[in-house]
Amino acid sequence: MRTFSIFKLLHISTLWAYRVVTGAVLICGFVFALVVLGVRFWVLPNIEDYRETIARELSAATQQRITIGRLQGRWSGINLQLTLDDLAVFDRAGRPALKLERVDSTLSWWSLVLWEPRFDSIEIEHPDLNVTRNKHGVLSVAGIELAENAGGGGLADWLLRQEEIVIRGATITWRDEMRGAPELALKEVDFRLENERRHHRFGLRAVPPAQIATPLDVRV
Repeated sequence: MRTFSIFKLLHISTLWAYRVVTGAVLICGFVFALVVLGVRFWVLPNIEDYRETIARELSAATQQRITIGRLQGRWSGINLQLTLDDLAVFDRAGRPALKLERVDSTLSWWSLVLWEPRFDSIEIEHPDLNVTRNKHGVLSVAGIELAENAGGGGLADWLLRQEEIVIRGATITWRDEMRGAPELALKEVDFRLENERRHHRFGLRAVPPAQIATPLDVRV
């Protein structure tokens, strides 16, 4: 009799848990559908009105001031794709250190869960980048030190949290003050960084000066 009661109790508990989980899934699905419809029919047609808001959110996430000259949006399946024109990243002195004419991106729905701008992909075409390693071994891109906020977030850490970053046709000027080496210019640089559950893979192809080396192809 006692065994029957235990099995009966377990059956009721399991049924109750199933109903709770099913209800939670249905509610989440309904809320997600409302969000998708809101983005499609309200946010997207008025996307330019959210340009300053998105710039502020990016600035807060990267701990760098970021401005966007123009914002465009389009729908692809259930994903919102954003084009950010005339994007500028400012250094600590308030000077525009990095300017990008166009950045194509696909916004991740994880942004709603993590309450931070997250992207499934970020694509940049033909940027000109100055990369420097100073005498203390600190790397900087366009005057923005990548190790400046080590352990405390910042632009570099935020970029590493994105699903995919693709750079095509870049020109990179490398200065190594630590070694005192001559300036090196790399052309036709293609770079891809993929984030797979805290593990990162990257590929790099570049054309150095012919007198120094043959074209590079590195994959890690």
